[in-house]
Amino acid sequence: MTNLGRVYVEWTGWQGAPGTNVLHFSGGETAPGVDAEVADLIIDQLGTLYTAIAPSLTNTVTVRVPDLVEIIDSDSGQLVDAITTDHAAVSVTGSSTEGMLPPMVMALAQFNGDGFINGRRVKGRAYLGPLSRTLCTTAGEVSAQHRGNIATAFAPIITGTGPRLCIYHRPAPGQTTGGSWTDVASVVIPPKFAVLSSRRD
Repeated sequence: MTNLGRVYVEWTGWQGAPGTNVLHFSGGETAPGVDAEVADLIIDQLGTLYTAIAPSLTNTVTVRVPDLVEIIDSDSGQLVDAITTDHAAVSVTGSSTEGMLPPMVMALAQFNGDGFINGRRVKGRAYLGPLSRTLCTTAGEVSAQHRGNIATAFAPIITGTGPRLCIYHRPAPGQTTGGSWTDVASVVIPPKFAVLSSRRD
């Protein structure tokens, strides 16, 4: 059993808001579990991440990283603690003045895990948006510049010895144990826009 961190990042600033990114973290290479010290680092790193992608967001959109990290038992998926960090909550507002793409249109961050289950690489995802019109090329794709910027923003939380973004899978339906997780090895931003049907991804 490993204690993983879970953070609910809230997006606001458009009709139909809020949206939520639910992100999981391990303690990293030196401390697989998440404690109060690691929780502080998680909030700091997430603040840095969303600040780095602010140019991709219109200035009506705000992303809020809370000061709370939930702790879950990786085997059962049950909540076992909630840490209010010493790091203050972080609010990031988009910096683009070019207007917003339709709110259901998102950039997709695809997470490739460094582990395998049943012969397949573990994968996860996060939807990012609403986005600024500056992301959309004349071909209707996410611009290469913004894809590169977003991928680079994720780099600090998938490398190094500090907290690591991870992919978590709950136990199978009807089971109380058997949850699994793996650290994220790489993040890919495809050129094709994604359409979001739920605002909890």
